[in-house]
Amino acid sequence: MKFLFILFLSAITPEIKTPGHMEPFPEDKLSKPIYLTDRCSNVSIEEWSNKSKPDIKKLSKLCNVAVNNFEKQGKLFRWQLSFLPDGYCYRCLNDIEYRFIERSSRHYIDAYTTQTYRYSFLPNDLKNKKFDLYFIHELYHALSMFYGIYDKDNEEKAWAFTRNLGLGE
Repeated sequence: MKFLFILFLSAITPEIKTPGHMEPFPEDKLSKPIYLTDRCSNVSIEEWSNKSKPDIKKLSKLCNVAVNNFEKQGKLFRWQLSFLPDGYCYRCLNDIEYRFIERSSRHYIDAYTTQTYRYSFLPNDLKNKKFDLYFIHELYHALSMFYGIYDKDNEEKAWAFTRNLGLGE
């Protein structure tokens, strides 16, 4: 009987939604971060919201391409990654009502990088034909922020960077 009462309560109790918390909550985070390899060994996957395991080989390869082709080098690049569903659902990539309420852009986005939290938020569908483009593009923003050269023209520079690497757009 007690089990049925708890089940009933969980069904009628609305989920408590917290606005303005862009970083992953502790319960969103992986129990142990997953680190990429080589020149990206300080880049960690903190949140992975997909039933399949992340393709670390692919992510490491792409990250190393971005780092090796970036105009400024120096200390080992350190950044955090979150991979999210790309919908408008609560805590998803386009949750502008709660998770990303502070984001200045209110339109649908493909990925997002923030200097404040040192995070890039990306779609969790690595098989999407545009995933490589989005990942490299956001890494350009992250690298610019990390090395202190982010400026007002960064968006155009990120697109030029991806074009120069043969990723189009």
